[in-house]
Amino acid sequence: MVVTRVGFGEDSHAFVRDLVSLQAEHNVSVLSADYITLAGAKINTPLKLQANSDGDVVLHAVCRALQTLSGREVLGEIADKRVQAGHFDSAYFVNLALQDLYAQTSTVYRCWRNLYISQIALQIEAAAPKLSPYYAEMKSNIVRIFNSSPVTTEYPLTVEQVGISAMSGEGLTAVGSGKGIAVRALVTVCTEIEM
Repeated sequence: MVVTRVGFGEDSHAFVRDLVSLQAEHNVSVLSADYITLAGAKINTPLKLQANSDGDVVLHAVCRALQTLSGREVLGEIADKRVQAGHFDSAYFVNLALQDLYAQTSTVYRCWRNLYISQIALQIEAAAPKLSPYYAEMKSNIVRIFNSSPVTTEYPLTVEQVGISAMSGEGLTAVGSGKGIAVRALVTVCTEIEM
């Protein structure tokens, strides 16, 4: 019998308005390049995201969705310590969350086997920059991250299993008014259970 579970994750980062005062007040790093990173893709923009890692809000939301499936936290205080140790790439945190999911599943649910990710659905809210030109690269990067994980299963993820939708927010929220980027992620996991 196949069992399906769905994890939900959400994350957001504010755009930086005043780099010098922000760094002084909050002791956070601000990427100084002419791009932001979303799902591993470099998005050309003069806007900067406030973050203590690479600020990849898409991968952070995916990581949180994996956390809701495993019940083990990877982001937050744990990630803060790892960033201080030099781990800035958000793909690193997704891999940790995947390892936790597979470890939890094999330990708690001994009768489960062949756990695999069947779908990742992402909704990105951002008034700017325009993201649709980057969808293909973002999907490919997510597939690469999941399939290169040490816990990759016999059912590799494909780009057809990753869906991305972006919306401007129409000015109805702080994010929709251009103050940052918010992402919601659903990760659907299937596994066989022995009866």
